[in-house]
Amino acid sequence: MPRGHPERPERLKEVLNALRANPSPACAEDGAQNRRGCACRVHSRDFIREILDSIPQSGFAQLDSDTIASPGTGEAILRAVGAVVLGVDMWMAGEVKNAFCACVRLAINATPTRAMGFCLFNNVAVGALHARAVHGLKRIAVVDFDVHHGNGTRTCSPAMQTFFYGSTHQSPLYPAPAGRMKPVLPQHCQRAASSRSRRQGIPPRLRARDSAGARAI
Repeated sequence: MPRGHPERPERLKEVLNALRANPSPACAEDGAQNRRGCACRVHSRDFIREILDSIPQSGFAQLDSDTIASPGTGEAILRAVGAVVLGVDMWMAGEVKNAFCACVRLAINATPTRAMGFCLFNNVAVGALHARAVHGLKRIAVVDFDVHHGNGTRTCSPAMQTFFYGSTHQSPLYPAPAGRMKPVLPQHCQRAASSRSRRQGIPPRLRARDSAGARAI
């Protein structure tokens, strides 16, 4: 990446150095497989091909105002998809209690048809959809704590609308305008929150507050 760009190899090196300096019994896995097919759960094959074809052989390619690709970007983003999928698989197999993916960002800003905000493939959405499609999970929560709003994950695909998505972010920051938003809660949970308000006899003026609180849990 160009000098001074936030998304550069030194960031990952610092993360790995910190992990090595504080050894733990955690299981370390390297060499996550290239999972191009898994990215198709979120992105079309045409979009994936377009992104990979835009990777330069040398120098840099400007994909948008702040998203830049270099010769190693293609491998990095595919291995990042593989790392998230591997983390889900290992957790489901009981091999680990949790998984931390030290890779290119989880790409919360990437939409199904657009690379933006340093993000090319939306890895976290891929991981969530993989957990449902392969492992049959029905109740999945994506909790996003980042200074930026995860616009891509929030609206990534119709299937994501059946997951709980909660975001803490600073506003107004990228991608503007984020502003105040209703948390995304599956429809059956919204109905449950509304029914609870009626059962508990909460006054109408407080029901909206109760429902908002339920969505935030």
